[in-house]
Amino acid sequence: MSFKLRNKVITLDNYKEVFHECTPDILDEIRSAILDDTPIAKFIEPCGVDNYKLGQIRMALRELVPIEYISVKLTGKTIHNIRLGIAKGYDMSSLLKYIGKNNLLVDDTVLEELSEFLYLGVDIEKVDFTVVKSDLVHVICQGLLKGYPMWLCIGGNIPLTEKYLRLLMRGMQLEVDIYPFINTEWSESQLVTIFSHAKSVNINAFVSYISNKFDVDCIDTLVKLYQKNIPISSLCYVDDTGEPIYNSYQMYELGLALEDGTITNEMYNAKLSDMEIADLHRRELEKKNKKLSVTL
Repeated sequence: MSFKLRNKVITLDNYKEVFHECTPDILDEIRSAILDDTPIAKFIEPCGVDNYKLGQIRMALRELVPIEYISVKLTGKTIHNIRLGIAKGYDMSSLLKYIGKNNLLVDDTVLEELSEFLYLGVDIEKVDFTVVKSDLVHVICQGLLKGYPMWLCIGGNIPLTEKYLRLLMRGMQLEVDIYPFINTEWSESQLVTIFSHAKSVNINAFVSYISNKFDVDCIDTLVKLYQKNIPISSLCYVDDTGEPIYNSYQMYELGLALEDGTITNEMYNAKLSDMEIADLHRRELEKKNKKLSVTL
C-alpha cells in the first residue's frame, strides 16, 4: 500500500509528513491512493487544492482509463464523464483532438460540455469546436443530440448568435434547407416569418425567389401569394444592388392582378405609386367584369 514520489516511497506512515502543507481533503485523496496503490504522485501538486479533480484522476488511474485522457488541464467533471463514458462503452476519443501535449485547444469548460454530451451518446466528430464560440457549444450539442446536422452551421460567412442558431435548428426541424441562411446574414424576424409558413408551402422553393434584402412585409406578402399558387417570380425583380424594385403593397396589387388575370405590362412599373398601380388594377378589373356581364 504505497506509491512513489520521485525516489521516495509514500506510505500511510509518512504521507502526512511529506504532504504536511496539503489541505485535509487532498490528504484524504492521498491516503486513498496509498490504500489503492494508485500512482498519483505527479498529479498532486498540479491539482493544488482541487481535491475533486485529484480524486477523479485517482479513480481514473485505478480504473485503467487510458493515460491520454488523464490531464490536470481538464476539469474534475470532465474526467468524471470520461470515466463513466468509458465504463459504459462509449467512444470518448473525439475529446483527444482537443487535448494537446502542452495545452488544451479549447477552453476546459468546452471540453467539460463535450464530455457530458459524449456520455449521452452524441457524435461530435463532424463539428470542429476550435472554431465554435464557447457560448454556442451547448446549443450545437443540443442540436446534435436531436439529430440535426449542426456542422452545416459552422464555417459560414456570417457571425452566429445563440438565437440565430436556434432559428436555424427550427428550420432543420421543419426540413428547410438552411444553406441560404448560413452564407448570407438574414434578420431574425425574416427567419421567423419564413419558417412560420414552412408547413403550408415549399419553403425551399419559395426562398429561391428572394434574398435577405426582402424585408419582412415583402416576404409575408409574397409567401401568402405563393400559397395561392400565384406565380411570384415577376414580383421579385431586383435592381443592380439586389434590392427588390417593388414594395410590399405593389407586390400585393400585382399579385391580385395575376390571380384574377388582369395584369398588364403597364402595371409592371415600379416607378408608379401604390395607388397608381391599384387604380390600374381596378380599371382592368372593371373592364373584365363588364365584358363578363355583356357575355352573360
